[in-house]
Amino acid sequence: MGSRLCHGEEAYSLAMLVAERTLDVVDAPKVQIFATDLDAAAIGTAREGIYTLNDAADVSAERLKRFFTKEGDHYRVIREIREMILFAQHNFLKDPSFSRLDLVTCRNVLIYLNSTAQERVMETFHFALKPGGYLFLGSAESVDGASDLYATVSRENRIFRSRQVALRKYPVPESVPNLIPPPLMIRKAKEPESSPTGRISFGELHQKLLEQYAPPSLVVNEDYEILHMSEKVGRFLELSGGEPTKNLLQLIRPELRMELRSILYQAIQRQTVLEVRNIVWGQHGERQSVNIQVKPVTKEGDPAKGFVLVIFESNEPEQETSNEKVITTVEEPIARQLEEELIQIKAQLRLSAEQYEYQAEELKASNEELQAINEELRSAAEELETSKEELQSINEELRTVNQELKVKIEETVITSNNLQNLINSTEVATIFLDRAFCTRLYTPAARQIFNLIPSDYGRPISDITHRLDYDHLLADVETVLEKLTLLEREVTTTDQRAFMMRILPYRTTEDRINGIVITFFDVTLRKQAEKALLQSEQRLRLIIESAKDYAILSLDTQRRVVSWSSGAQILLGYTEAEIIGKSGDLIFVPEDRENKAPEWETQTAEKEGRAEDERWHRRQDGSRFWASGITRPLRDEQDNTIGFVKIMRDLTEQKQVEEALRMAEEKYRTQLEDEVQQRTAELKTSRDQYFTLVENTPDVITRWDKDSKLVFANPEYESKTGLSIEHLLGKTPSDMGLPEEIALPYMDSLQKAFEDGKPVEHFNPLPTPDGEGYFYSRISPEKNAAGKVETVLAIARDITQIRKAELEIIQGRQFLQSVMDSSLDVIQVFDAVRDVTGTIIDFTWRMNNRQAIEQLGEVVGKSVRQQSPGIVLSGVFDRMVQVVESGVAYEQEQYYSYEPFPDNWFYLTLVKHHNGVILTTKDITPFKKAEAVRLQSLMLLQQSEEVARIGSWEYDVAAGTFGWSEGMYRLFNLPVGSPVNPETYLEYVIEEDQPIAQRVVNHLREKHEPLEETLRLRVSGQVLTFRIKAVVLRNEQGEPLKVLGIDLDISEVKRLEEENLQMRLNQQKALLLGILAAQEEERSRISESLHNGVGQLLYATKLNLDQVAPHVSSDIIKITKKLLDEAIQETRRVSHELVPIVLKDFGLTRAVEDLCKQYRQSSIEVNCDAEEMEYPLESYLELAMYRICQELLTNVTKHAEATSVDILLMQEEGELILKVRDNGKGINPEPGKKSGIGLRTIQDRIKLLNGTFAINTPAGGKGTQITVQIPITSIN
Repeated sequence: MGSRLCHGEEAYSLAMLVAERTLDVVDAPKVQIFATDLDAAAIGTAREGIYTLNDAADVSAERLKRFFTKEGDHYRVIREIREMILFAQHNFLKDPSFSRLDLVTCRNVLIYLNSTAQERVMETFHFALKPGGYLFLGSAESVDGASDLYATVSRENRIFRSRQVALRKYPVPESVPNLIPPPLMIRKAKEPESSPTGRISFGELHQKLLEQYAPPSLVVNEDYEILHMSEKVGRFLELSGGEPTKNLLQLIRPELRMELRSILYQAIQRQTVLEVRNIVWGQHGERQSVNIQVKPVTKEGDPAKGFVLVIFESNEPEQETSNEKVITTVEEPIARQLEEELIQIKAQLRLSAEQYEYQAEELKASNEELQAINEELRSAAEELETSKEELQSINEELRTVNQELKVKIEETVITSNNLQNLINSTEVATIFLDRAFCTRLYTPAARQIFNLIPSDYGRPISDITHRLDYDHLLADVETVLEKLTLLEREVTTTDQRAFMMRILPYRTTEDRINGIVITFFDVTLRKQAEKALLQSEQRLRLIIESAKDYAILSLDTQRRVVSWSSGAQILLGYTEAEIIGKSGDLIFVPEDRENKAPEWETQTAEKEGRAEDERWHRRQDGSRFWASGITRPLRDEQDNTIGFVKIMRDLTEQKQVEEALRMAEEKYRTQLEDEVQQRTAELKTSRDQYFTLVENTPDVITRWDKDSKLVFANPEYESKTGLSIEHLLGKTPSDMGLPEEIALPYMDSLQKAFEDGKPVEHFNPLPTPDGEGYFYSRISPEKNAAGKVETVLAIARDITQIRKAELEIIQGRQFLQSVMDSSLDVIQVFDAVRDVTGTIIDFTWRMNNRQAIEQLGEVVGKSVRQQSPGIVLSGVFDRMVQVVESGVAYEQEQYYSYEPFPDNWFYLTLVKHHNGVILTTKDITPFKKAEAVRLQSLMLLQQSEEVARIGSWEYDVAAGTFGWSEGMYRLFNLPVGSPVNPETYLEYVIEEDQPIAQRVVNHLREKHEPLEETLRLRVSGQVLTFRIKAVVLRNEQGEPLKVLGIDLDISEVKRLEEENLQMRLNQQKALLLGILAAQEEERSRISESLHNGVGQLLYATKLNLDQVAPHVSSDIIKITKKLLDEAIQETRRVSHELVPIVLKDFGLTRAVEDLCKQYRQSSIEVNCDAEEMEYPLESYLELAMYRICQELLTNVTKHAEATSVDILLMQEEGELILKVRDNGKGINPEPGKKSGIGLRTIQDRIKLLNGTFAINTPAGGKGTQITVQIPITSIN
């Protein structure tokens, strides 16, 4: 049977244990378990046998598999086990009990019942159990009140066995009618007519015969309580006044008590049969002798074990008056009999002293155990208090850390997302290795170089193949790990891509080296761009250096010379070192400088894009030359002018020719009529001048016949080709050795001019001594008077510089495209489409970078309205029109909800570009989402502050501003936004905590260090306790920036701490009262034993000694009386010391004075000053102070070697004060040596009373003063 069902765990556990023993046995007995409880709901739950995963966590896997079935997220007990148990609602205090049970388990129920109910439950369980059945109780329960019903099997495990005892009246439950049959009359044997049948059972006959003829006897338990006695044993017992008792030692006649106590104790201790003979006692004035035999039950497994049979066997009168006895009595002298009697009394006294010493030792051991327990309890209480404080501190720190951790986690999530997006967007291949060079982490871009798969984590890098055209990677990694330095190296792959490999140590936040980080930056485009730029720079340098006839120079915005070509040096005479950094106005003649010609030239170039002029210029030597010049502005990416470039060509000869022609024409017109005769000469001169012009022009002039053979060439042709004209005349371009790809197209153009009779334009490269040049040729047919083309005249102009400039423009456009493609943002260039009125009606794509092409595809030249209507619907189109019309750039965050970006945020930048606009878009969706998460976290923080009654604040050190969160305003019951500052604490703090509040304010204003304080503030008429904690944020130089803090309302925690402290004080008081009660009870018992037992025996011996005085020497009588008087006096003194009667009857003051009188009988002078108490004290406090004073006086007497001692007892300011001062040798304990057990006992007792204990020894080392102060608890 099981009681207190709960949810059936105990019943099912018993069933499983039984099943483990019986299920595999063929002839196993049938087991039925009754499980009862008062709660019908608990019975229903237990009957189902269903338990959660947490309930089944403590069950072994083997038993779960054997005795349970899995049903979803629960376990159910199998049917065989459930059928072994009968669940029922039952109250064992009221309802009828079960019967014939082998085992009753009732664990942790009796502790909730009083002693009367426990006794009734024990009788009920005894009735329910079979004889020899077992009772299983909880760890804090026992059968001490029913030891006659149960024998102890295992006190440690609380297992007891039912004894077989006589039938007793069983308490009838309240729920059934009281149907008790009338008691049977016990008839005596002399009334045979009382039996209706006249027959009696042999068992009853045997019992009656034993009662009549056997010696009187009785049965007691181990506590000497009488359980049963025979009819005739009553003459050995005697009832005394006071409360009735069943204790044999208190009921036995005084003459037999000493011997019976001794033999009972020894028989139980030794577990053997003992007997004492010839104990003399008197009844009705007659002296008799009796033999007492004690027989304990010692057989293991016997239900009667622990019981003791006591047999009283009286000596027969015939034996007492026999001749043998008489002869022995006559022959033996009276002195011998008295001596034997005295020896017997001394033996009994010795036995009593031994028992007293044994009890004293037990009491001392018990006291030491109680002291040890007290020490452990006090240590445990201190540890619990410390643990509680630590837990509270840890809890607060955990809350703060949890909050910080939450913020850190959110920041980590954002950082992780940013890092992931950064890794994905940068496409930088990165591999993390541990110290063993095994792979720990890698970015997706790393797979382009290394053949990595997800299962490669933990594999050595040397085992992974790669596409690097480099074999020393492992050696570089080992070098970096050894030297802890950065290593950079350019490497190439097998597919001709270039990477910048960077290897550096992996450092933790604790500056520990935890591996290697290898990054690969793709520099293929950069290498290609560098190569192209280098080639471009080389070509440009060659062009500039080869253009000897042109002066090319660049100026900054202040018209200072920045670059200077070799042609400029030839033309102007200045070397590059002489002119760099100086004003470009030096090359202008003075009159042009005065007319602001340099300024005009740069202003015109900046305004119109170019400035052309022809004017006189000045060389370094002061000479002048006529030159044509073109000035263009140099602009940066923002279209800002950063300088100018100027190209000059010397036209002095042409100017001279033009001047000569002009002068010739003038002269011809004026002298035409007068100088007709000189016409031939003038024409000749003119022809010479023409040939001079042809020979000196920088253009190449040639004449070709119908067979494409050279007829004429000016000297410039020879200069450009580097060949002699004499060797070229009469040859075709092919014959001249020109490559066919140059010669054949040129000859085709010549033939076309012959055939069509119209000028033909031709572009062709031509090898020159300075390298390959580009020429623009105009081939004009020369006709005779008949209009037939006889020859063609070809004028070729060197356009090498222009051609190279065009190529550079193309390359610059390609470079611009690569720069745009390298950007992570989407860059689009649009051209505006206008109607006839000039209104913008659409845009077309002009140019896109790679990111835009990946998202939109090839859309160059397509309409925005048709291709991407979302731009129009989102309002971006109108912004584009506004930027083009106004020229003002535009930036804004834009939410875009159209395809192909249905839910994205972008940061738009619009800049005007000629008749169009440049649109740069950056996807900021992750940042916007992170911002939303941050706002949500902020709301969560505010809600957490409201729930946990926490407020946070921030103090800006530089600005001196103090800001509160909403939680702080809520704590102070102030409107949100009310002005606050650190001095606000001073307005709310209570008067006692004013210094602490001032310290907090000074800490914030001046020290700028972390702080942690506790303040009590009065808010809305209520005193609240706040825990204030703050940390300091510092910059890289360690200077404080801000102080961040939180205020936590711990008023409820403080209240719980005070209640806990009061509870612990009550527990200490209850423990003290228990210890004092146990000690005084034991002292009282020993005192009574000494006074009523040993003392009475000694006094009776002294009285009997007077009867034998005439027969014994007077010296022996005197010595014996002296010894008896000393023994009686010592017994009385010890008895009175154990139980202070004066304390109980007259109070503490009189008891201390009486104590002082007792110690004055010794060789020490005792001066006592005990003041009267103002009001009665608690009895335990008086007793404790009395024992402390007694122990201190005993220590002075035994150890101090003093001649006088002063005692002062007084009541002052709610405290009871005891001062004991002696003039002895003083207390000077050695270092590390513990004090005696007496002082430790006093100190422990004082601590339990929340008092103080102080020892003071003067400097001379003579004398000691001990002061004890204990708070007073009045009985009022």
